[in-house]
Amino acid sequence: MQKRENSKSHRVSPFYYWLGYWYIRLMSLFYFPVTVYGRENLPLSGNYIIASNHLSNLDPFLIGVMLNAKYVYVAKDGLFRNQFVGYILSKLGAISLKRDASDHNAIKKIFRVLKDGLSIVLFPEGTRGAGDREKKANPGVGFIALKSGLPIVPVFLRGTDRALPPDKKWFRRHPIEIYVGRPLNEREFEDARAHKDYQLVANQILRQINELPLAFHRVSNGSSMNENNSTQ
Repeated sequence: MQKRENSKSHRVSPFYYWLGYWYIRLMSLFYFPVTVYGRENLPLSGNYIIASNHLSNLDPFLIGVMLNAKYVYVAKDGLFRNQFVGYILSKLGAISLKRDASDHNAIKKIFRVLKDGLSIVLFPEGTRGAGDREKKANPGVGFIALKSGLPIVPVFLRGTDRALPPDKKWFRRHPIEIYVGRPLNEREFEDARAHKDYQLVANQILRQINELPLAFHRVSNGSSMNENNSTQ
């Protein structure tokens, strides 16, 4: 498990981080075995941004645990209205981001965290989507990507909505797959940067996320993409 000290501007409860880590690990043994594809695509040094699809309240907790890294989660403000989930997220130092307006305070917090060398997890879709259905990307993600200049690591989750359905309070038995793509660098957004088209960047990131399962399945047919995977 990767360890990282709290930054000067961001505090995380070590106790709740430790508790959450082992709780998810334990539940995965009984309810949702996890297979990770492309773990080697995670940068070995420096901070970066994980951009993932969003299917379940389980998603933010699962990503950090199964990728063995400590992230700062950027979650929609609605999650914080759930008394239990909101409490845990606050103890883990998550940043609440509003969807219906430009949330300047949250954006400032995000850039302070990135400046301090921490990595973040955000969800371009903003809200949970059903199954593999593609949703419109939040342009705020494009803004963060362009302004930060950090690598964007696309991640696709499959099965979390079955392991913890939106209308359920407890886990169901269902396998989960996590696909980690190659990092996207700022050179891939040059056209959008010239026009400050944040929506275009967000759409490009979301498209890369949604194409990951197909890209990895091509590996079995002789594609050049890395095919290492691990079962947690």
